[in-house]
Amino acid sequence: MTSRARLALATLLAVSLFGIIVGNASANRLSINETRFRIVWNRLTFNEETAEARDVCPVTMEGSFHSGTIRKVLGALIGHVTRAAAGACTGGGLTILRETLPWHVTYEGFFGTLPRITGLLILLRNIAWQERIVSPLGEMTCLIRLVRALFIVPVIAETGQLESVEAEQRERFSCGLLTEHLSGTGTITRQESAERIVIRLI
Repeated sequence: MTSRARLALATLLAVSLFGIIVGNASANRLSINETRFRIVWNRLTFNEETAEARDVCPVTMEGSFHSGTIRKVLGALIGHVTRAAAGACTGGGLTILRETLPWHVTYEGFFGTLPRITGLLILLRNIAWQERIVSPLGEMTCLIRLVRALFIVPVIAETGQLESVEAEQRERFSCGLLTEHLSGTGTITRQESAERIVIRLI
């Protein structure tokens, strides 16, 4: 887990203190130059707690922010993921449960010292999939639903460009006797092109 991810988890566990820091910021909104986004993970990893990476899958998500401006309010609904798909996995299989879409995207804070933002914290809520696992215990299929999955979005401070999306969710999930968590870094761009999305404080 990266130092940014460890800081994110500690932040969410100490949310009251974080709320004071964010709440006292002078500027209370962020602007985004593109509301429609695409996130692509070439390797979204499903790790068992006691083992190395087991299932590695390419995953694509598409969605949109509700507005070109985001108020810095913890837990605010700022967008939806409306499409998600998984490709061929190594070590198992993954099927997105599309009937659970759209998935809510909520704002949970930022990194950096204003006005230089170096990262955002977001949660994807109620994401769900069917996972096929091949392990020494045999082959099994499980339905997984995460109430909250944590994602970190690093920002290039000099340009305001969204750099990537890091999956580092708090909530563990179980399939049979196995306990897993998500990890991996994906790219985030506009839906229609490979151009980066820019976010700024206003």
